[in-house]
Amino acid sequence: VVGDLIAGLHQVLLFFLGSIALTTVVLYWYTRCVRSTALVVSCSAIAVIWLLGLLPTLGLQLDPYSILVPFLVFAIGMSHGAQKMNGIMQDVGRGTHRLVAARYTFRRLFMAGLTALLADAVGFLVLMVIDIHVIRDLALSASVGVATLIFTNLVLLPVLLSYTGVSQKAARRSLTAERADAEDTGIHQRHPFWAFLDRFTTRKWAGLALALAGVLGVAGFLVSLNLKVGDLDPGAPELRADSRYNRDNAFVTSNYAASSDVFVVMISTPQEQCQTYAPLLKADALEWHLQQLPGVEPTSSFATLAKRVTAGLNEGNLKWAEILRNQDALFFFDDPATPEIYTQTPTDFAIEVCN
Repeated sequence: VVGDLIAGLHQVLLFFLGSIALTTVVLYWYTRCVRSTALVVSCSAIAVIWLLGLLPTLGLQLDPYSILVPFLVFAIGMSHGAQKMNGIMQDVGRGTHRLVAARYTFRRLFMAGLTALLADAVGFLVLMVIDIHVIRDLALSASVGVATLIFTNLVLLPVLLSYTGVSQKAARRSLTAERADAEDTGIHQRHPFWAFLDRFTTRKWAGLALALAGVLGVAGFLVSLNLKVGDLDPGAPELRADSRYNRDNAFVTSNYAASSDVFVVMISTPQEQCQTYAPLLKADALEWHLQQLPGVEPTSSFATLAKRVTAGLNEGNLKWAEILRNQDALFFFDDPATPEIYTQTPTDFAIEVCN
């Protein structure tokens, strides 16, 4: 499973590069300023790099299940960075020096941005109440990533913008757009899309929106009644049906007394020697080691069966609950079925002992 997931990480990296390119284009379309767009993208990417460095430092890891965290941190960083940059652009458009504009924007938005990021971090930490190790690692990783944005996008970005500044043309354009939103008259007409959204502030359009939301809510509830929870298909549900692991799993389960929840170890012995004293003693020692693993519940094997039968034939005396050295007595417990060791774990293990 891990091998297939790691192989898929290469595609995830391509998606990450694509998301960076897409958000960069959208941000530039909004600002029309190359230097400020590059700064926002750089600060958000720095936050992701800090996250990747802090995880091993704190003893955490980025597994295939939490690979979404860098995307999330980058997206949040772009959002907060765009707000800081937009505030500076509008101040510069009013004729304020870039250093003063950066200072004003920092004072206006720092507390609001800090509160928002802290709320995000605490929200992710709430996932810690779920007693699933992968989910807890995901919560910690996301919280650490959001915390890095406090330094990169709330502090570092205004400092860098105070040195580089923004394009004067882009600053004037941003101020013009702000005035158009405020005036909505004369030559400063609002964009048709925003004008359309403004209709939903009236009683008629707001009522239609509420009615549509109610219909969609009822439809969603009816569809949710058929929601299935759990592993519905054989193999690993996070992989496609034609993946290497799922195909191998289907072959194993159709040819051996095992499943995707049962790990089978075949102990090889010479012909007709699987129930002799030496192999059974090793199987018993292996079973004992499995019992010491965290999460392992009951175990069973032919060695355990031999000890139980020996004790049962001697009035249940626990002193007889041992593998006998007498080979004739061991053959007495011979069973045509394949002797097995089962260990109950979150992914049940089984160790099959046979020749």
